[in-house]
Amino acid sequence: MEADVHVAKLAEGQHAVFTRAQALRAGFTTDEIDGRLRRGLWVRIHRSVYRIRGSAHTFESEALAAVLGAGPGACASHATAGALWKLEGISAGSLHVAVPGRRRTRVPGVQIHRPVDLRSSDVTRVGVIPITSPGRTLVDLCRSCGRESLEDALDDAIRKKLVTPKQLLTRVRAMAHTGRRGLPVLECLLEERCGRPVSGSGLENRFARLLKRAGLPAPVSQFVVRAKDGAFVARVDFAYPQARLAIEIDGYEHHSSRKRWEYDRARQNRIVELGWFPLRITARQIVARPEEVVALVSGALARRVSGVL
Repeated sequence: MEADVHVAKLAEGQHAVFTRAQALRAGFTTDEIDGRLRRGLWVRIHRSVYRIRGSAHTFESEALAAVLGAGPGACASHATAGALWKLEGISAGSLHVAVPGRRRTRVPGVQIHRPVDLRSSDVTRVGVIPITSPGRTLVDLCRSCGRESLEDALDDAIRKKLVTPKQLLTRVRAMAHTGRRGLPVLECLLEERCGRPVSGSGLENRFARLLKRAGLPAPVSQFVVRAKDGAFVARVDFAYPQARLAIEIDGYEHHSSRKRWEYDRARQNRIVELGWFPLRITARQIVARPEEVVALVSGALARRVSGVL
């Protein structure tokens, strides 16, 4: 049947989901739609939202089904949007959808938001899924995220060039009068990042927070080591410039090839020649042995200051 082929192709481009209205436009009658549902050829996800039995079931299909179930103008928002943007530290959790105005909408299993200040520029798409923009997503997340999770998500969005600190800060300050919970935290994080390099990863943020909780002085993030003539030598994850202590955070997949391994060793030798002491910290140390990390940094810093190293 031509209509079946049309719906199959439609579903293929929509994460395997489609609406009753789309099936009707494809040429199905209401009786034919209901018959396919009764025979189990199609599976009902939400009211008037279906998928073809046996099709792939993914987070993207769940999110799009929730948006379609919420009706025209709806979009994925909050943690759902953060997960679709693949922001570090944001897990999918329950489904969140924003609907325009005060329209009454209920979708079982989906948390519906009715923001009165959602602009047309706040809504975009990830593939075929309507979604809040990265900046608006971060504004929404600041209500429910702790500071650390929000910081990791923000830095990840900046690294991916999804947002710029200055532009987002302007928007956040314009919303100050709304009294939105968590907005001052986001504003503070953005102020810290304006005109400064962002951390290389959430793991680096975790390391910096570890030193702060231990009462150690804050190192400079993404510090550029230069030769005496000012020529660029290397950018290190963290540094105590006066002590010439460079700290590199090695993630789980730090060395992706022999070429990368050799480059890192040559780079380390260059900063050693300039009088720097390199300290390498692994992801496992930060996660499993934080006290050891604090002791390593504290000891190395003390020895550099005293001239022992």
